[in-house]
Amino acid sequence: MDKKNLIFDLYETLIDIRTDENSLSLWRVMAQLYSRCGAVYRPKELQQAYCRMVGEEEAYLREKTGLLHPEIQLETVFQRLLDEAPAHIPADRLGTPAVLTGTGMSALTSANTSSDVLTDKLENASCTVTSPVSPDSHLETTIATTYDCPASEPKTIGAGGHGDTDPLWLYMIANTFRSMSMRRFRLFPGTIQTMEKLRREGYRLFLLSNAQAIFTKPELEMTRLIKEFDAVYISSEKGMKKPQKEFMQLLLDEQGLDPESCMMIGNDTESDLGVALPCGVTGCLLNTYHLSDDEIERRFASLHERFPGAQTVAIRSGCLTDLPELLQC
Repeated sequence: MDKKNLIFDLYETLIDIRTDENSLSLWRVMAQLYSRCGAVYRPKELQQAYCRMVGEEEAYLREKTGLLHPEIQLETVFQRLLDEAPAHIPADRLGTPAVLTGTGMSALTSANTSSDVLTDKLENASCTVTSPVSPDSHLETTIATTYDCPASEPKTIGAGGHGDTDPLWLYMIANTFRSMSMRRFRLFPGTIQTMEKLRREGYRLFLLSNAQAIFTKPELEMTRLIKEFDAVYISSEKGMKKPQKEFMQLLLDEQGLDPESCMMIGNDTESDLGVALPCGVTGCLLNTYHLSDDEIERRFASLHERFPGAQTVAIRSGCLTDLPELLQC
């Protein structure tokens, strides 16, 4: 199989990940953190505001660009949550804000950390992901009932990159959000070794990921995957996500790639193969979700109806280590 340019999905293809953004402990900690920065929320109120603003930003970007699958930057949402809180604590009554330090995905930890997440080690990487803490449940209620200050004027939807935004503050907020929502994070077995083998054999490797760069860039560094790619394309930086055809086409055009020389490897038929096939790129399903053979065939048949003549293959074992053998066929 003469495919010398390999384009990879990231999450659930190279990285085995589970997150839970509905966790009450996540929103308790986030509400405390925002309160310490002067924006008063109760946990459920903050979660609802977050979901609403994500929807608003997506709708704004969809209307502005005309794209069916736009991608927002969550930094804009995190900033709006600060600016548009239902109540604010005056700056002269805040005291010293809480500060989180660390590199990559540093996490808040406490004595009650539990589950196997605490000891999940990344393959060939010196990093551990910790489980969420149980915050003082009364703290956000105390702050919310003590101060009842009017919110500041809201920022414009879709504005992004506010002039008064502190990048370090945004990183702290995003880092805490990601760490607290994480349940599992580890490379699939053999990932680094397989990528290194492919590079030795002359393949060029690219990343095309539906992701938030503020989360993903540190995770690429901590897993050491970043050094394996010739170029990285993250949806939040490009304003669109798979299966938007233009996302794949951007990579092909900028890297000067012939679609016939390329293969897209991913775990999802709709987003990963759905972005590859209309561009003439072969789609390879890495079956990490352990779909049955019948289900794989059903999904491939649906894709071939939409994209006649498209090429699809599957690594039915779900093991990335089987990719080099497939490429030799």
